[in-house]
Amino acid sequence: MIDKQDKINIQVSEAPINLAIKLIGTKISRYFKIFIEIINLLYFDTIYNDDYFEKMAGIERRRKIRLRIYDVNSPTAKLEIKEKQGASQLKRSLTVTREEAEKIQTGDYSCLLEKKEPLAEELFFFMTGKQYRPVCIVEYKRRAFMSPTNDIRITFDSDIRSNEGNFNIFDKNLQTYPV
Repeated sequence: MIDKQDKINIQVSEAPINLAIKLIGTKISRYFKIFIEIINLLYFDTIYNDDYFEKMAGIERRRKIRLRIYDVNSPTAKLEIKEKQGASQLKRSLTVTREEAEKIQTGDYSCLLEKKEPLAEELFFFMTGKQYRPVCIVEYKRRAFMSPTNDIRITFDSDIRSNEGNFNIFDKNLQTYPV
């Protein structure tokens, strides 16, 4: 799947988010579908943390690779490569089974070669060639307002937490800390 987006990210504390949701929820709930979900992401980076340092240096064109789930009991996950240039971003994703995701989160990418999608092969050679490995899990609560008639989506992410030692995104008892 390919998803091209133009995004504006604004960081605010929890109190303004709650106020905005209260105002938006009462005023436009008839125009938007409202979703609340917990998202778990396992990020990968090179052994030299190239993706992290490119982001910190403000490199205009950069990427990140991650494994995403919305439920620790999910039978599938999404392996994504998100490429960013300025405010525009391109997210390409590949659905993998839970068993494949469990291999990928240990650094075993060989299951990607068994998939038919061209993105699977591209990710395999990219992640093995650049020596990508799991680096951290990020978990957060997302409240999304989505228009059923067009591509407008407003999201509020909060309760952002992390773990840099346990890379099992399916762990029901994952210990995280606020970031």
